[in-house]
Amino acid sequence: MNDAPHRAHKAAWESLPGAALDALPDSEMHRVAAHVDACEDCRVELEALRRVAAQLIYAAPLEPVDADRRECLRAKLEARARSDSDVQDMTAVEPLRTSAHHANDGTSN
Repeated sequence: MNDAPHRAHKAAWESLPGAALDALPDSEMHRVAAHVDACEDCRVELEALRRVAAQLIYAAPLEPVDADRRECLRAKLEARARSDSDVQDMTAVEPLRTSAHHANDGTSN
């Protein structure tokens, strides 16, 4: 019995949350996208997850986060990103440190 299609479906299904957030490495995103093109169940689920992801912005507090908490959160996120074996290039984190990012809170680089 060939269960390769089942394994491929399961792997794609498990990657759908990351795909909805555009948080997968390119190679995995392409694999998931190819599967979603051929699988109605996964296509429907991905669309639902993307709708939920689009609503996440409304879950964030509207007031600015104080500088100490922001730096603590940044440090935690950077540590998590460094520990992720899929992360090859930490330059993607650098735009968070631009002076434009801090323009509203009076801080700078």
